[in-house]
Amino acid sequence: MKLGGDLRIMKRGGIKVGFVLVALFALSGCDLIKNSNLMDSFKRDPKPAESIDMSERGFGKLAKGEFLAAQALFDQALQTNPRDVYALFGKGIVLQHSGQLVQARQVYEAILALRPGNDKQLLVINDLAPQSVRELAGLNLSLLQSQGVSNAFGPPGNPGSAAPAAPSMSARIPAAAARAPALPRRIAAPAKPMTPGTSVADTNVISRFETLRKLRDQGLVTPAEYAARRKRNIGALTKLTSPPPAAGLQRSVPSATQISQRLKAIGRALELRAITIRQHGAERTMIIDGLMPSNPKISAAPALAPKGLMPAAAAVRRIEMLKERGLISDAEYGKEKAAIEKILAPKTPVVSKAAKAAASAKKAPSGGPKPAVHLASFRSKQAATRAWTQLRRAHRSLLGKLKSEVTRVNLGRRKGVYYRLIAGPFKSTAAATQACRRLKSRRQYCDTAFMSGG
Repeated sequence: MKLGGDLRIMKRGGIKVGFVLVALFALSGCDLIKNSNLMDSFKRDPKPAESIDMSERGFGKLAKGEFLAAQALFDQALQTNPRDVYALFGKGIVLQHSGQLVQARQVYEAILALRPGNDKQLLVINDLAPQSVRELAGLNLSLLQSQGVSNAFGPPGNPGSAAPAAPSMSARIPAAAARAPALPRRIAAPAKPMTPGTSVADTNVISRFETLRKLRDQGLVTPAEYAARRKRNIGALTKLTSPPPAAGLQRSVPSATQISQRLKAIGRALELRAITIRQHGAERTMIIDGLMPSNPKISAAPALAPKGLMPAAAAVRRIEMLKERGLISDAEYGKEKAAIEKILAPKTPVVSKAAKAAASAKKAPSGGPKPAVHLASFRSKQAATRAWTQLRRAHRSLLGKLKSEVTRVNLGRRKGVYYRLIAGPFKSTAAATQACRRLKSRRQYCDTAFMSGG
């Protein structure tokens, strides 16, 4: 096992100090060892002159792939000078190589706590410009902390995405990156339904679209990438009017914050030339394809149309929520709602005049959801009740004979709970649509809806 790169010697203040070319891809493993006294060791009197030679020799051993010997030298340097940030950084590399990630994080956190100046620098692979130890420690720490995102999207991957194999490490990358054991796949905790009647699977789908939008807003995906991936998978939101999306979008994924942090970390690693363009592109594509594939190998099965008024009413409430969260446009909402209502529209049978007369004489059965109109939304039930009294008085000719119903709707963490004021019932959806048209002409918000038939 051999570290790529050669040992570079730099002169600082007349003293020779060895710096190995260092660049670490985020590593994995969970073999814990005790290191509770790491920060306490900083209280001892430092002897920097005596630790320089041992740190330089330690990096020399690292360059040859002799990790145990390197660790022994770094430990000796730290016993002499606990504030030797070069020895700390070298020890962090060794700990990562051996899979001791908890202690590696502690070492990098210790470097940041020491706040080394910009004069404390290391050379990075493929980059002739030295970088500060503090920045490199922060980079390695962020890569370690966000590694679970790549594991969550890695093989066996989301069936909707073609996750590429992990990027192979260049010969100039430390062998530690290629040899460390892999972390167990860390899957996000099951999401809670956003609104009553919305399944956990649907909540996961919505989370993916919102995460993709956040990545676009942060500049982590381009507008073109966002548009292409959204267009290919919009069928997960508008199920009746769009082609089936990629399979597997109903599965949970890491949070938007975790994904954002990982993309930023590997982006910074690319800037420092700690990873190659190919490695960065491979992992970035794997993450974004795992979130929302643009060219999935497997598509989901076509969605089933709602059968009956109750499922249809739930489908309408769902797309209303999607529109209010900004996940679908007004045009997409209108098209999907029309498709739902078309399914519910009774088919005109070919019957005799006598049968038509008999059917019209029958009274419509009671019970079940009835066509209605949605007039407004409020933060409290009391406000909705007061508004009904005012609206009924203001539009007595249209609303005077109707009943009111207040329904509670949870629009998620960002918007919270609203109470919708529903008025009805109407004899048909067409009658409710006509009433809405007349109310809108009076500058009153209105949209067709359903209310309980009780």
